[in-house]
Amino acid sequence: RPTAAASKETWQMHRNVVEWATTNLQLPQPSSDPQPNPWPWGNVTVHISNRSLGLRQAWLDAWVPPSTLLPSYTNTLLLARPPSNNASNLVQREPRAIILEDDITVSPLWYTWVNTMHDRYGHLPDLAGISLQRQGLVARQSSPQKNVRHHHHPQSSSIHNSSHSGGEPFLYQLIGSIGFSPIPRVWRDFVDFAHCSLCSGSSIATPGLQPWAWYQALDQRHMWTQHMIYYMQQRSLYTLYQFPTPPRQALAAHWREKGEHFGQTLGADFELVTDLGQLNLDGHVTSSSLTRYDFGMSPVDSKKTLRTAIITCAVNKDYTFDTYETFVGTLRHFYDGPILMMISNQADEQVRSFLHQHNVQTHETQEGRTWEAFNRFRFEFYKDSCSEDRYDWCLTIDFRDSIFQANPFDWPPLVSGDKDAFFFPHNRPWRRDNPEGGWHFMELGKCRYASLDMKAQWEVSVADQPLINAGGFYGRPTAFAAIQGLLLRPEMQLCNDQIVLNVGLYHNMTNLRYQVFPQGHGPINNIAWTSVYNLLNGVYRGRDCLVTAIAHQYNEERNRLPPSNQNCQT
Repeated sequence: RPTAAASKETWQMHRNVVEWATTNLQLPQPSSDPQPNPWPWGNVTVHISNRSLGLRQAWLDAWVPPSTLLPSYTNTLLLARPPSNNASNLVQREPRAIILEDDITVSPLWYTWVNTMHDRYGHLPDLAGISLQRQGLVARQSSPQKNVRHHHHPQSSSIHNSSHSGGEPFLYQLIGSIGFSPIPRVWRDFVDFAHCSLCSGSSIATPGLQPWAWYQALDQRHMWTQHMIYYMQQRSLYTLYQFPTPPRQALAAHWREKGEHFGQTLGADFELVTDLGQLNLDGHVTSSSLTRYDFGMSPVDSKKTLRTAIITCAVNKDYTFDTYETFVGTLRHFYDGPILMMISNQADEQVRSFLHQHNVQTHETQEGRTWEAFNRFRFEFYKDSCSEDRYDWCLTIDFRDSIFQANPFDWPPLVSGDKDAFFFPHNRPWRRDNPEGGWHFMELGKCRYASLDMKAQWEVSVADQPLINAGGFYGRPTAFAAIQGLLLRPEMQLCNDQIVLNVGLYHNMTNLRYQVFPQGHGPINNIAWTSVYNLLNGVYRGRDCLVTAIAHQYNEERNRLPPSNQNCQT
């Protein structure tokens, strides 16, 4: 629907389109009267808005796949079965769609090509969607273009001179909105992310990328792609493209009419490909051979594989079977690597059989320790389990109150970063004027082997710092060895394990290179004790509205605030 300021000609064109659509694109009704010009390729539903929504909302409302595709722990199917080993079977069962704006023309080959790409590559975990566009923009450039209106122009970058100017499909981090066919499970998650982000006002800034400059200059209601660019950047996702061999042909042509992006009508940017041979569909490029490009069109090394393990302790013999099923069931839905679990030597046979069935390596212990004594003891198990000869990264996470919503190791900082450990705090910092901070200062005072002068220095070091939760963090083997070394220091002998971790890091008692993420950011969200989170369709999300790989303390309902987005869920 046009805006109130639109010209009479634009309004008349809109009325003509609505009249034609409501007359010709109607669902067949039980009637003896023949329908005028019915759509011959299936059912049609026409949605007519009574107000101008903007292009962004039109895209978000265009197609919403079922919520059962989401990784919700409330989805009983997720708990009941492990993920299929045959990903292609899942792809064949998923619904498919393509979203087309009204100022493009598509090649008659588009349907064959899109379905072929879904069949071949739809299972890739880092694929966001498939685009008909002959993408011409290098999003990250040393000298970005200044002309906002012409950002669709095909000569705006060097992509067309690359090795993929014709023939092979490839993956590129930038979204292609001219004929976009999303991967349904990704699109459903993105739509929820976008609604959550628009509600909460969370940042979608992508400094250094040209579209971010456009987003700040244009009417943001008409640029949905910035949300997608941020989303894909954070999740390391790609769009699949393939350029026909002739350099002036494409699977879709943009009309480049005068309007939001163009100061004058320029006409179609490409000719449409009509010869299937120009797409070389017989030359099948395997999934592992697809080249990936970052926002600057530089090849991405996707060959590196991390050696990872998840380490946890489930020594309470009174844990119910449901607790094991929730932890292991949600984790195994996303992660098939090593799980190392310390269990009680009194664990029943049903639990042991379940853990064996899901390839969980168990270490038995006879427990009689207090809660705080065991919390210290578990770090020895962590250190011994995360050995340098076997693993690059280990994740330790509390057992009874954690659920998994994504692969916890599908996180870019583990590959590209130079850190030894990543930690995740509670919402409130080390301060005496809040209950959480005050409790920890009280616990610090119980370190009876530390002198008063030493504890005073510790208090200065931790003051106003984020309160790190010891119940879940990532570390290289060297990090676990360093933390175990802290616990063995004489002055730390009677300290709570969380006190040891916080004091040891903030008082610079190790040589670890570490990062503490703000609460609600990153793959672990400690969502209890006044922490901030979002909840949509049964899925826990961080402050940035992205799905949290691990929702820690999800079942602490008495100590949990309502979700931030509770008043604007869609």
